[in-house]
Amino acid sequence: MKIYRFIYNTTVVPFMQIGFRLAGCFHRKVREGLRGRSRVLPEIRRWRENHKGGLIIIHSASAGEFEASVPLIEQLKNRGILTVSTVFSPSGYHRAVKTAVSDLILYLPADSRKEINRFYDILLPDLLAISKHDFWPNLIWEAERRKIPTLLINGNLPEKSSRMNGILQGFYRVTLSSLTHIYAVNRSHAERFKKLLPASRNISSFGDTRFDRVVSIAKNSEIPLPLQFRQGPVFIAGSVWLQELFVLEVFLDFKREHPEWKLIWVPHEPSENHIETVSLKLHTAGFPPVKFSEIEPDSDNEVLIMDKVGFLPPLYRYAELAFVGGGFGKGVHSVIEPAAFGIPVFFGPNYQVSAEASALVECGGGYGVKNRREFEEVFNRHALVQKTRKEAGRKALQLVNQRTGVTELLMNEIEKYILPV
Repeated sequence: MKIYRFIYNTTVVPFMQIGFRLAGCFHRKVREGLRGRSRVLPEIRRWRENHKGGLIIIHSASAGEFEASVPLIEQLKNRGILTVSTVFSPSGYHRAVKTAVSDLILYLPADSRKEINRFYDILLPDLLAISKHDFWPNLIWEAERRKIPTLLINGNLPEKSSRMNGILQGFYRVTLSSLTHIYAVNRSHAERFKKLLPASRNISSFGDTRFDRVVSIAKNSEIPLPLQFRQGPVFIAGSVWLQELFVLEVFLDFKREHPEWKLIWVPHEPSENHIETVSLKLHTAGFPPVKFSEIEPDSDNEVLIMDKVGFLPPLYRYAELAFVGGGFGKGVHSVIEPAAFGIPVFFGPNYQVSAEASALVECGGGYGVKNRREFEEVFNRHALVQKTRKEAGRKALQLVNQRTGVTELLMNEIEKYILPV
């Protein structure tokens, strides 16, 4: 309906731009994103002059969504197709730059009709793929107007999503109806998309390319650590927040009785405050930690704090058990990486936003806990009994292996749009 487009472009977009500028005065990441977006159009103009040929844009909100798109980008490049990765967040931008798999990496321009049209005028893409759920209306509407096929890959629509209710339901129905095809991560998410878009016949339950990416990382990456972390049982707390500090307290209580266990603590964001808070607790408990940036081959510390970003996935190969953070906040972070190494995964109660976490709970390879008491019970049960944790780890790995191979299937779908018969 035109009314939604009118309201979005005359009201939402101007207020959104003002809001971002104001937020940039107080938040470093917002400021960094604004600076990056301001350089996009001159950069792509210079780049496109020297890179001719078919081109596909793959858009991701942040680091996790970008990682999921990497296998697809690799397949496209193998077929000689230029790839431009756009991201919204600074963490996504830095991950994309570090991975260095795309031909060009950019912040997505501001979602105004003027900026998006200039963006398309310069790049002239053959197809737009959006990873997971970062829906920017003008990006989608202008692609439709230009007859650029627009695919939602790894499509995700949680059961309690605000997009399913109230005025937002109508707005997102209008926006998502402009997509050419939706490839949902599983049947449940596909059914919710069909409920939101009852008239659509272009919604498929397809799978998640992130499984292909995680398996590739599991097979091909390793971070050398001192001997004590490569021998004996290790517990990893990955992408954790300070509100999940009880996980550390439970582990320390356990370690006093079982000193053979080691800990790798990986903050979601390794801020100075987070690292100092955790370090103080560890020193007070009698287990002085070592930071990853200061580790030496002969370090004998039994607790490692990761103070750098981007090193978490390969660390899971050393673990017997893992806790993944975020589940006591807005939603659990990625649980596929530890599952790919065949270890049980624990997380907080807000895991329904993650199809993978829900699947791990269903198969017995993952456990959602509501509080400290529940975490302590499930952690002790698996830490004390090797058979229990090996069986749960086997189920987690089996789930991951069953869900690989999506990238090749998705490439077959994409070729229908860029290589018409």
